[in-house]
Amino acid sequence: GKQETENISLVRARGDAADVDIGFVLKTQLPPSTQGERVAVCGKHLCGVATDHALVAASRLAETEAPKSVVGVGVGRLSGVAIATCCHHACSYDEFVGVGYLREKIFPPTHMNSVARECGLFECLKRISSWAVDGSSGQHGGAPQPPTPPILPAKRVAEEEAEAECNLRVTAPSTIADVLREVSRELAPARRLELGTMIKWVLDEARRRWCEATLGNGAHANVVKYVSSEVSPEN
Repeated sequence: GKQETENISLVRARGDAADVDIGFVLKTQLPPSTQGERVAVCGKHLCGVATDHALVAASRLAETEAPKSVVGVGVGRLSGVAIATCCHHACSYDEFVGVGYLREKIFPPTHMNSVARECGLFECLKRISSWAVDGSSGQHGGAPQPPTPPILPAKRVAEEEAEAECNLRVTAPSTIADVLREVSRELAPARRLELGTMIKWVLDEARRRWCEATLGNGAHANVVKYVSSEVSPEN
C-alpha cells in the first residue's frame, strides 16, 4: 500500500526478500517524477540470509542503466547500500554471497574441495557466530541455537567417506552441534564471546568484499560497529 508523509511517498511491498525486484517496485509503484532518481538500499536487522537477498537485489539496481540526466556517486540507479546485519546463525551456504572469500581466505586448503566439505565448515562458522549473542537480552540478543539439520543423504555421505584422508574432513551436521557444544564447555565466557564476534565479522567481511567486487565502478564498502553491545550485541 501507499502512504503520503509530508513530501515523502512511501510504498510497502510485502513478500519474500528473495523475490524482491526493487526496479519493478520503483517502476510500478512510485510516481513518474521519481523514475530518474538514484536509489539507496537500506535495511535494519535483516536476519541471516535476508541480508544476502537484499544485497543481490541491490546488485540488480547497479546493473540497471541510470538516465543520462542522473549524476552523482553510484552505479546504475544504485547510489549506496546500508544494512544492519544480524542472526548470522541463520545464514545459508547456498545463498551466502561471500562464499568466494571464505573459500579463498578462511576454509583450510585441501586437494579435495567439495560442496559437502564447504557446507560443513560453513555450518561450524554459523554456529560459532551465535556465541556472540548467547545469554544476551533484548529483541536481537540471545540468538537461539539453530535446529539440528537432517541426516545427510547417501550421496553426501559417500562424498565424506572419499575425503577421509583430508587434513580437515567434514563432520556430519548432525554431530557438528555436539562437537561445538563440547568445545564451548571448555571455553571461558569471554573467549566464547570473542570467537563469536570474530566469526560474525568474518561473515560480514566476506559480504563487504562481495559488494566491492560486484557493485562495480570502484564501489567502496565498510563493516561498521555503530552501537554498543549493550544496545544490541548484533552490531
